[in-house]
Amino acid sequence: MQVIGFNDNSGYYFARDTEGGIVVLDSWKRGGDRTNSNYVIMGTAGVGKSTVAKHLILNEFMTGTKIIMIDVEREYKELTENLDGDWLNVGSGAGGIINPLQIKDVPLDYENEQEKVFKDEGKGLGAMALHFQTLRTFFKLLFPELTTIQVSLLEETLEELYNNFDIYWNTDISNYRNIDFPIMTDLYELIYKKINITYEESKKKDYEILQSLIRTISVGADSALFNGYTSVDTKTNCICLDTHNLQNASERVKKAQYFNILTYCWELMSKDKEEKTMLLCDEAYLLIDTQVPQSLIFLRNIAKRCRKYERKSNNNFTFYY
Repeated sequence: MQVIGFNDNSGYYFARDTEGGIVVLDSWKRGGDRTNSNYVIMGTAGVGKSTVAKHLILNEFMTGTKIIMIDVEREYKELTENLDGDWLNVGSGAGGIINPLQIKDVPLDYENEQEKVFKDEGKGLGAMALHFQTLRTFFKLLFPELTTIQVSLLEETLEELYNNFDIYWNTDISNYRNIDFPIMTDLYELIYKKINITYEESKKKDYEILQSLIRTISVGADSALFNGYTSVDTKTNCICLDTHNLQNASERVKKAQYFNILTYCWELMSKDKEEKTMLLCDEAYLLIDTQVPQSLIFLRNIAKRCRKYERKSNNNFTFYY
């Protein structure tokens, strides 16, 4: 006998199955093969992916779940405003800046996998060392043409920059304010100083290339996105980070800012591990880059970290993209 429909006896109306039966689903229920609350919404253009996502958002919001959305196509502005949420234009800097150089939490990966990007389990590396792994991905997305030598020089310069702000590998930054971290103009100025004190021609040329690239995000065309102290301000349980204004930006800028926003979202999610939180990543394909697989691995690690948090306590995270 074929079973029609599905009922968790809790949750909310989710959909209908292929036979027309009603599906009532509790996204937070566990047991059997239901080990997490992660969803992937797929389909061709116009079939209703955004409608499904909005249905999930509304139902979760009404049950007290905190909602965080990365909105690429400006699909969720009206919904956010109707829910008296925070709609922030982070595609132009008008809604605030997320400082890539501000040290943030990293979603650690505890499992013994062959490919580990974020290796530490809090047993050796400090916050700055872990954040450097995030910075490597950010700069690779933004400047894929950097050579291995130039990346090495950039990391040496970044280490010196943080030291100038009294931040070292083992510094506890839990009480640091947004204005206690360096910004891109600080990095640009330090590279300029290094050019003037470097006499080895090949090394000096690499610093000049770095300066030219960093100029675009410190005082150039993209400085409104990346140069400044973190100024985004969220006050509600419905947060929409809108990147629609990036439509005319280069692919590298889109990818770098998406990744920058994602690291900020993880910081929001990890502040209160007892709070139910749903993260919706619209157009997550932007993080798929064969040249920089670390960006997609970061996304994967967030999903896995949500499950780990839940296993260790009664908190719940969910993740939609």
